[in-house]
Amino acid sequence: MSPYERQIDPLESVDLTLLMGVPGQAAPSPDETLERVLGAPPSAQRLASVPVASAPVASASRLKLSLGIGAAVVLAVAGLLAAVSLGGNGDAAGRIAKANGAATAQVLAQDLGVGLGTYAAGGLPVTLTNTSDRTLSYNVTVEALDEAGRRVTLDAVFTTALTPNQSTVVTLFSHHTGATAAALGASTFRVVEASSY
Repeated sequence: MSPYERQIDPLESVDLTLLMGVPGQAAPSPDETLERVLGAPPSAQRLASVPVASAPVASASRLKLSLGIGAAVVLAVAGLLAAVSLGGNGDAAGRIAKANGAATAQVLAQDLGVGLGTYAAGGLPVTLTNTSDRTLSYNVTVEALDEAGRRVTLDAVFTTALTPNQSTVVTLFSHHTGATAAALGASTFRVVEASSY
């Protein structure tokens, strides 16, 4: 417990704004200071005539503490990211772009081979091949386009831990029926996003 904290009797009411002072209000008189109240014997610390105002001050203090901690965390994370980017680690920025889909062309050129099959009633078979020299996982999004180049629909797949040169075959667009399935039969397909990590 700090020197400014003390246990308050439930029957007692203390106006902390009066005791501690609030910016914009008149300063407390010398006999109303927190030090004088805390230093007095318990019988002299009872201020029953003063209304209770401790809850809003405590809430405001917790809010300020929470905001201060939140700001410190944000600044620490920003500092870490700045240190990584300013430290000349361009490879880390490239890996981040590959992982969040911002470098699809680079992923398709360096890390992933995608072979699009022919759509049938069961879906579109897609062969994914790890073309890098390390084990990677992938997210791939493929869209279906009608004859006018408008999007019919899109589908995505996630694969885990393909070793170098390892391939897997996945099926996309297998859940469509009716008019959408008929439109998919006449569609062309292309990869719109690919991520590797």
